[in-house]
Amino acid sequence: MPSANHSLTVSVGVQSHPGSKRSENQDRVSRAATPFGDLYVLADGVGGQGGGGDAAQAAVAGFADYLRAHGGQPLAEALQNAAREISSGLRRRSDEAGLAQGMSSTVVLAVINKDRAIIAHAGDSRAYLVRDNRLRLLTRDDSLVERLISQGVLTPAQAREHPDSSVLTQALGQRSEVTLTITELALQPKDGLLLCSDGLWGYAAHAEMEAIALALNISVTGVAEALLNLALQGGGGDNISIQFLRFAAPWAVVRSPARWFGVRPRLAVPLGLAAGCMLAAGAGLTYWNLQHPLRIANPGMHDDGFSLLGSAAATAAGPPESKAADSSRTVGGRGAPPAPPLSHIRTKLILVAAGDAPPPDWTAKLGSLATVDIHHVKGAPGCLSLRQAKPVLLYVHRAVAPAREIAEKLRFESAAVIELSPQALAPCGDADLFLLPAQPSTASRQPDP
Repeated sequence: MPSANHSLTVSVGVQSHPGSKRSENQDRVSRAATPFGDLYVLADGVGGQGGGGDAAQAAVAGFADYLRAHGGQPLAEALQNAAREISSGLRRRSDEAGLAQGMSSTVVLAVINKDRAIIAHAGDSRAYLVRDNRLRLLTRDDSLVERLISQGVLTPAQAREHPDSSVLTQALGQRSEVTLTITELALQPKDGLLLCSDGLWGYAAHAEMEAIALALNISVTGVAEALLNLALQGGGGDNISIQFLRFAAPWAVVRSPARWFGVRPRLAVPLGLAAGCMLAAGAGLTYWNLQHPLRIANPGMHDDGFSLLGSAAATAAGPPESKAADSSRTVGGRGAPPAPPLSHIRTKLILVAAGDAPPPDWTAKLGSLATVDIHHVKGAPGCLSLRQAKPVLLYVHRAVAPAREIAEKLRFESAAVIELSPQALAPCGDADLFLLPAQPSTASRQPDP
């Protein structure tokens, strides 16, 4: 849902999931208004049966409560004080409950005020910045393997397989005093911020996360959902939480002085003369056309029987309605494309396969289309993450005509015909059209052995 923040407009997409192998979700995601600006916070509870979920809830609630009550402090100081207060409370609760492992939680947060963002974190929950066609990591994990990487003892590849990869050097509730790492940055239109737990970045390749996060034609809810699917397809061995923010310039209303029909007096005379000339030329052209009518045999029809303006049924019904931009079924909220003239130029269509599953029966109808060349390709994880609950047809803007033809042939709903940028579709291959099978429901997905 978009919200105005003076200098920039913010849209937010959120997903949180227990993952494929865990029954309890100990992540928490929250948003709150504070005197310092809007707070977006994500916490990943640590401690299994020792109260990780309670620790994460205490973290997200504790930061919101403290910032609301201490608006007179400098923000960096208020964040550090909140972290110490939350951490002390978790240690006290652990002692009272006799929990040997204790109650602790990672945290990553952003405080957005106008066009400024304050990022703070402790643990291995991360913040990323989307800018200049890159997804750049803003935080550095407070973990043992990250310390060994910085010392040159381990490479990043070795760190992923290290037995101590889950050992944190900082977290809220640990016995040692916690200190948040805080950074500030200036935001720009089209920037994005991704806050996530290790259940995302630990099971998804950075390049595939980047391709999804950079897709401006996918709504923020669609981005969060696609990233979640990416982590699940990568194994989903941990709780997965995502908070994706996108920033845009607000609509500017410029009012100028007017005198004659809303036009400045100095411009009214030349504009009036230009309008008069255009009307005279139009009248003359209309008279000439009436005297020299153009005769066309079988007007408006292609030799394949399709109307140049779409099928007769589609023309009579008018353009299909698109769903809201943040609908989980409408990536980019564009719906079915308009119906421009169809082309005889053959367009490459990639029919994406998921695993060893045979293609649906209705794909046989594609063989009757003279305007596409069909290629069967096994889908990469980054491509399969773009699937929806039903089959979808994805296309780039220059393929709008064949996309419309295929949608009519297969009787796709408007919400299942989606325009994306070439960059967003790069993980699927080198083509302008991609037909993806339906995403299997989470309920039917069996956990990995």
